[in-house]
Amino acid sequence: MFASSTSDVARTGLLVRRAPGILLVVAGLLLSGCELAQLPFVSEEASGEPARNSLAHDDEKTVSLTIYLRTGGSTDSMLKPVQREVPIEGDLPHKAVELLLSGPSEDERLEAAWPVGTDVIGVAVDGGVATVDLTHDALGEVSERPEQLAHLESLALGALVNTLTEFPSIDEVRVTVDGHTPGSRDDVADFWGGWGIPESMTRDETLIGEEGEATSPHLDDFGLETQSVGSMKVPEVVVRSVRIRDRVTYVRIVVEIGDAADPDRPPDGFPRSRAQMSAGALTLEVADVQPLADATLADELTEHAGPWFREVSVTEATGLDGLRLRFAPRGEEVAPFHLHTRRSPSRIVLDVKK
Repeated sequence: MFASSTSDVARTGLLVRRAPGILLVVAGLLLSGCELAQLPFVSEEASGEPARNSLAHDDEKTVSLTIYLRTGGSTDSMLKPVQREVPIEGDLPHKAVELLLSGPSEDERLEAAWPVGTDVIGVAVDGGVATVDLTHDALGEVSERPEQLAHLESLALGALVNTLTEFPSIDEVRVTVDGHTPGSRDDVADFWGGWGIPESMTRDETLIGEEGEATSPHLDDFGLETQSVGSMKVPEVVVRSVRIRDRVTYVRIVVEIGDAADPDRPPDGFPRSRAQMSAGALTLEVADVQPLADATLADELTEHAGPWFREVSVTEATGLDGLRLRFAPRGEEVAPFHLHTRRSPSRIVLDVKK
């Protein structure tokens, strides 16, 4: 039922491995039927990302796969990468998921991110998208404490997505349970009763770190009511950039601001900002900022909106002397959102639940 995608490059028997400052070319590698989607590499140091799976053994018979496990079972838990050495044969993405679900060894002092008994039915890789079908045990809870479930749920999804996106041919992950997509059955959509299983997920580096470094938003902060932050008593600020960032369970919209007189300096506070539903779309208005009504900016934001927003518009905020961003959802309804601020650098942040 599930088979990885094929590639003519895999048939050449030529594998390029990149490590910091070194370019190794290993020719004549016996692929044993593996396809390119199953072969791991190391990402370039210049990418700024943790090293991806790499062929790290001189005998060319084994490979080190990176999987992600939990540092604990609390809301302070994070994901930690660990290595597993396996033969270079068969379906390596499938094997990586199996290792992930098997959990830690006795001496690793880590925890499995998924419920005990969860197994992988199949992994299909096509056009950079990996579809993972898990058994119904995946819907079992990993904690008896409801306040922990939302965070542990995001770690479970992040562990799976980050494990598979270690393969450079995989950029996006979709999850089904016993062949059912998240939208086809309520129990699959609800998952453990928190974030739910999004239709599409990409790599999320923010979930990787040491215990106590968790920065994920709390699910309880999300809602559909109008939300406001900031003050009217802030000196004029300038918008330095507007970006969309995809996380495992939510989409983050970031408006970075600076002092109008010196944009590289953080302003003395945050301007009035408001997020609300309006005419079937989600709008974010930032008052008292130099306007960025720019069609090019809107095009760039739409390009990075992924499957979550079908259109993004940028206009002046009428009556507020500022910026108005409008995000039209692809679905029929606006998803719950959370408006807040961050410093270093100063940012107005709007998170939207997937």
